[in-house]
Amino acid sequence: MRSQSSCACRLVEDGRITPDDFRAFTFTNAVKLWGTQNPRFFEGTRVAKEAAAVLAAAQNPNPGRRRVTRSSSAAALEQIPIGSHS
Repeated sequence: MRSQSSCACRLVEDGRITPDDFRAFTFTNAVKLWGTQNPRFFEGTRVAKEAAAVLAAAQNPNPGRRRVTRSSSAAALEQIPIGSHS
C-alpha cells in the first residue's frame, strides 16, 4: 500500500494534478461514497472528524449563498418586463 501511495503522490510532484485533486482522489471521494450510504461508517476511526466535515460540506456546498427555489425564481422572472432584451 505504501508503494502505491508514493506513486500516487508523484502525480502531484510532477504537476499532473493539484493537491486538491489528490485529496479528492484519495480521501474526499471515498468519504462521500461510503459516508452518504452510511453516515456512521467512519465513526471510531482516525478520520472520523475530517470525514464528518466532508459530509457536512457536501450537504451544504455553498453555506453563504441563498438557495434558489422555484418560487424565488418565478418572482424574479415576473419582474422582467416582457419584450426586454437587456
